[in-house]
Amino acid sequence: MTTLTVRSEIDGDGKLRLEVPCQLPPGPVEVVLVVQSTGDSSTPSSRKPHSARSGLFLGRGPKDLDPDAITDEMNAEWKNKLADLEP
Repeated sequence: MTTLTVRSEIDGDGKLRLEVPCQLPPGPVEVVLVVQSTGDSSTPSSRKPHSARSGLFLGRGPKDLDPDAITDEMNAEWKNKLADLEP
């Protein structure tokens, strides 16, 4: 396993594109990606907060569907289940 730290930028469309040189042979790999703000003052503050309805899912699905509320509800359910398992 190789851990790399690279700096990049989110473009105006909210997309992150990476080109990462790799010394592994051709074939399937597992990629774990952690995106963290650098806190740089040049980062636009007008950028929208993360939403579950972004990227591929933006503009799709029923208009009254709130994926963030669904995610919050699911997280609360899992926390309750985990709390029940703790001694």
